[in-house]
Amino acid sequence: MLQSTFHKLLEEIGTFCSNYNKVSAPLLTSTSRAKITSSNLNEVRQYLINHLPSTNSAGIQSTISWGSGYFPRVPWVGFYAKGQSVTNSLSVVICFARDGTGVVCGLMVPAGRKSRFKTIKRTKMIPHLNVTGSQKTNYNDQFINPKEFYFESLKEIDLLNHLEESLTFLISQKTDEFLEAIN
Repeated sequence: MLQSTFHKLLEEIGTFCSNYNKVSAPLLTSTSRAKITSSNLNEVRQYLINHLPSTNSAGIQSTISWGSGYFPRVPWVGFYAKGQSVTNSLSVVICFARDGTGVVCGLMVPAGRKSRFKTIKRTKMIPHLNVTGSQKTNYNDQFINPKEFYFESLKEIDLLNHLEESLTFLISQKTDEFLEAIN
């Protein structure tokens, strides 16, 4: 089966995650490896913008994980309402697993925040793709509608459909409801 450029980008970021999470020393964001992975994340972000109709809705913005001095152990691409951010509001996020074998995506509540939306306790599922960067960035149990996609069996259309469904829900919420939902 011929892999798409998108699938190859995802796997390249996954390979980075697998190698990076085998070493204890953090990677500075200024290194070439971190810059290449950031570039790949931006390519994934742009691909999603081009292939998900809801990303063209007024008021939807996107970003990638950058890290603060050190590159994150769990890179992600996120979409959120204008004026908000992945760290303070409901967002649609694609998180890369620490072991590099896949991604978890869906509507997510910010780590460390309470929400009126029920999240799925993925850590109770065995096995599951681990998207815990650190105690502060434990994304495993922050998803409202998580879906795991393993690269070896990835169907791009299924990933895009899940992200589009998640974006549709995000867009249907009013900005004030975002703020009320996060306490």
